[in-house]
Order: sequence, then C-alpha cells, then structure tokens
Amino acid sequence: PSLLLQTASLLTHLGYEVKLFPYVDSGKTWHVKGFLDQFERCSRYNMDLFVQAKEQGYFIVGVEPSMVSFFRKDYGDVFYEQGLDKTVLLIQELLDKSDIVIKTENQNKEPYYLLNHCMELSMEGDMDKIWERVFKKMGLSLELIKSGCCGMAGIFGMETRHEHLSTTIYKDHYQKVFCGKDLSRVLATGFSCRSQIKYFEKIDVKHPVDVLLTYLNST
Repeated sequence: PSLLLQTASLLTHLGYEVKLFPYVDSGKTWHVKGFLDQFERCSRYNMDLFVQAKEQGYFIVGVEPSMVSFFRKDYGDVFYEQGLDKTVLLIQELLDKSDIVIKTENQNKEPYYLLNHCMELSMEGDMDKIWERVFKKMGLSLELIKSGCCGMAGIFGMETRHEHLSTTIYKDHYQKVFCGKDLSRVLATGFSCRSQIKYFEKIDVKHPVDVLLTYLNST
C-alpha cells in the first residue's frame, strides 16, 4: 500500500488527476494454477472496470511489472479489441510521456542501480531504458544492472517444495549481480525482487518511485 500511495502522490505532484481502483482479484493465481473458470470471472469483472476508466479518459497505470505484463499478455483478445493494451501502462511509461523536467539543486551525482523485474524485461519497449530516461529528466543518474529471475517467480517461490530451488537461484545468480554495491542505492521494480532481497539481505530496497518522490519533495 505504501508504494501505491507514493505513486499516487508522485503523479499528483506532476499534475495528474489520480483515482485508485478498489482492491480486486486480478485472477493471476487462478490462471497460473489452471483454474480457468475462476480466472475468466475475475478477468471479465476487471475488464469492465478497465473499459469504464478508458471511456472516462484515464490511463490505467500499474507499478508491479508482473501484473501489467499479465494484463497485457493473458487477458485475451477482448483486451486488444477494446484497445486496452494501449491504456494499461507501467508507471515509467506514463512518466516518460510527461513533459515536466525537474532537476533538484545540489544533486548527488552518485548513481542509483536498477534491478528490473524479469517479466518487465520481457515486455516490448525497453522498459529498463525508459527508467533511465525518467531519472535523467530529474537530473539523477541511474545504472542498469543486468539480471534474471530473483528466484521468487511469483507464487513458485512461496511454496515450500520450491524453497531450495528458489534459494539456489537467488544465491547462485541474482545475489551476485549487485554484490559489492551500496544496497541503499540499489532499486528494484518487482515486489518479488524486493521481497527476496529483504529476506536474504535483511534490508528494504526501494522502488524507483520512492526515490523520485523523495527528490521531488526536496525541490
């Protein structure tokens, strides 16, 4: 909830009118586990909400890459027929559209380091490069870290039977890509990624929105 409120605050600062959807089940768990009837009920309900938002002229913006990717790729042909693939955006896509350029005084030129969610990197449009452009607009330096899956892989890493494999993926690969970097300046876009780092490293890494809002509030 804190990231959602931070995102709403950031967009409000930038002049956008923000409305929050009520909490609804995306249907992702039903879809992953093969319960397609339940998934269809969830998707139809959500589709109605999306269409209403579109008709009122709103962008639908998500901060969790796996969910935006899920909406774009797994909600079916109706999603495209309604033109919703062009309406559901990741937060950096909306920020990239903004003409507002904010550069803070006395900026710290030390870079931040970004870990993109692996589903985000599978989407069209170089989502990592978009974050780089957004940070540049704010006068901030951002370096992209090449990484793969953190080992959580959504519900996969939450199941006890997958704990060993999830841990192995994290320690044998993911942990190594940011080894030696100041974790206070490491950012991660995915909830799973941030959760894995918190579990193993005992530290909360930030989402890029958190950093942008902090710098915006300092101007």
